[in-house]
Amino acid sequence: MKKTSLAILWHQHQPYYLDALEQRFILPWVRLHAVKDYYGMARILKDHPKCHQTINLVPSLLAQLEMYIDGTATDRPLELAQTPAADLSRDEKIEILDFFFKANWERMIRPLPRYMELLTKRDPGVRTAADVADRFSANEMRDLQILFHLAWTHPLAIADYPQLGQLIDKERNYSEEDKPVLFEAHMEILRAIVPLHKELAEQGTLELTTTPFYHPILPLLCNTAAAHEAMPGAKLPKEKLDVPEDAEAQIAQGLAYFESRFGFRPKGMWPSEGSVSQEILPILQRQGIEWIATDEEVLYHSVATDGAPLERTCAYQTTPGVAAVFRDHKLSDKIGFHYHWTNAEDAVEDFIRGVHAVGASSRKQHPLVCVILDGENAWEHYPNAGMDFLNRLYSRIVEDEQIEPTTIGDYLAAHPPRHKLEYLFAGSWIDHNFAIWIGHAEDRKAWDYLGEARRFLVSRATEHPRAAEAWQALYAAEGSDWFWWYGDDHFSGMDDAFDRLFRQHLKNIYRYLDAEPPAFLDEPIAATGRPSSYTVPSAFMQSSLDGRISNYFEWLPAGRWAHAREGGAMERSGPGLISDLYFGFNAETLFLRVDATDRAALIEDETSAIRFVFLEPANLRLVIEGLAGSVVATLERTETNGKEVLPGVSCRAAADRIVETAVPFSSLGVAAGESIKFFVEALHGGAVAEKAPGGAPIELECPGPEFDQMMWSV
Repeated sequence: MKKTSLAILWHQHQPYYLDALEQRFILPWVRLHAVKDYYGMARILKDHPKCHQTINLVPSLLAQLEMYIDGTATDRPLELAQTPAADLSRDEKIEILDFFFKANWERMIRPLPRYMELLTKRDPGVRTAADVADRFSANEMRDLQILFHLAWTHPLAIADYPQLGQLIDKERNYSEEDKPVLFEAHMEILRAIVPLHKELAEQGTLELTTTPFYHPILPLLCNTAAAHEAMPGAKLPKEKLDVPEDAEAQIAQGLAYFESRFGFRPKGMWPSEGSVSQEILPILQRQGIEWIATDEEVLYHSVATDGAPLERTCAYQTTPGVAAVFRDHKLSDKIGFHYHWTNAEDAVEDFIRGVHAVGASSRKQHPLVCVILDGENAWEHYPNAGMDFLNRLYSRIVEDEQIEPTTIGDYLAAHPPRHKLEYLFAGSWIDHNFAIWIGHAEDRKAWDYLGEARRFLVSRATEHPRAAEAWQALYAAEGSDWFWWYGDDHFSGMDDAFDRLFRQHLKNIYRYLDAEPPAFLDEPIAATGRPSSYTVPSAFMQSSLDGRISNYFEWLPAGRWAHAREGGAMERSGPGLISDLYFGFNAETLFLRVDATDRAALIEDETSAIRFVFLEPANLRLVIEGLAGSVVATLERTETNGKEVLPGVSCRAAADRIVETAVPFSSLGVAAGESIKFFVEALHGGAVAEKAPGGAPIELECPGPEFDQMMWSV
């Protein structure tokens, strides 16, 4: 029986949050993901030692973890949590109420009843932290300080450290004496992470790999013009950056740091964001890297030398001699972005069928399926931190007679690559291009600032005693994450913090060299704010479409326009009818909701209707009629000579306390990344009684399946 080798690689990475001059992390995600995901993803493998796989650890992540352990740096949320609740100033309470609900509301907050009570009282999206700060007692603030950190603790860590289980069981009314118990346990977990990975590697369950130190986009460091390979004619920074020496330094430092912590140099590498090019291969070979991984779309645009059709289920030998394997895009994205909507049993069976199908379609005797994705961000969207899914998945993989779990290194040792790639296309795991990191005007401005700071560094650093520190600040600024959040393609809710830290790394270059940073580094690169009249969706959602607010969490991820935010500036031809407009989505469907100022005047009036008017895509209107009785939703196309009801379009709607509707993106004719602009009209007797918003329309982008993991979640 032909067996399919399955190589799973989990990529563990966080941005470099340290302001080196201040010795403070500006965000706590290294610490929180460590006690949750970096511990949990390794610890679960102790229960599945035969499910061999790979974990890729970024050196800058390990370095930040070490700083927490040795106490050389801390973060503001940790300081706030450790402050006695009775001693919190009003400003500190506001900080906590702003930050300590940054957890998946459905998967992480709702399972802790007291935490959910506090979220309900906080009422995010409706009231600001300043609005409610005086309503929270010291006891409630203390509970919030602790529950936020318990929610960010992996279930296996809670099982392994009984004192954490006792805190979970206590549920509420925590004391200040409970805090040292919590944070000392967290510190023990942080200290256990590297030894746990070492243990699993030594027993053969894990292969450990790494990336360049600060996670830069290697092809763009070598030559920013590499972006033109997949995006001919795209705008580039004003001045070309061509610094392959920086790429090599990042690789060398990363490998050296990894070896100093684990006692060996890894043979494999997941280049940052799967970003590769022909130009980086000789550098990798000089540094002793034997294999790399990237996305299958990069393979499809590369060139084979032996004339055979490019087969994704095998390894290739590149021209310099570095082996390359390619990520199965569909199966990887299903775990990362889709299966959290599905029960664990169905999701696992779908995945197993997918592996079987790929193996069966391969022409290879020993086909290889590579599944590669982030090892931390997906699990806050799964029930039970992904434990139900992963336990079942690992068991099924080991039991299945047609699947052989393997590390990439073990597969290459058993099946050396026979096919050659004459040329490796320059691209990444996202759309086989670098648009995310260089495609927006903000990205290009950041690259220009980086280039200018580097030129200053080169001119001044030759004999300066702090030159080495200045170079590290530059390398930190070369990391991919700052460019990820620039532009309008991603929104974290903390973009200003990422912008400040990028500019802070550049400022530190000048300060290390006893120079005043240039004034332009004080100006934000990121566009300041979003339209003031509405918020934007923060995560995927699902509506029951029953015309009622049946679940407090149902519409929480949605964007919201409120009449109050417009300050009475709405354009009206009649009385105010619409108080709020909500808009959200999942990967397939746009959800819309209208709340009435006066339910009797809008929803219960037999002559009333709701009409959503789309400016992009143009000439579409979604009309909801029969609000007081049998609700009917139709999608119309309007032309100069009249209107046409689009046949075969499935639109759903309901009206009771509120008006809810759903329309598939396919019916609107929009795909991921395309713009949607609309406003809503309240109709009385066929005439427009009110339009909302009164000014600019609601504007959003049709999401891709990865949207749920690409927002504030880092």
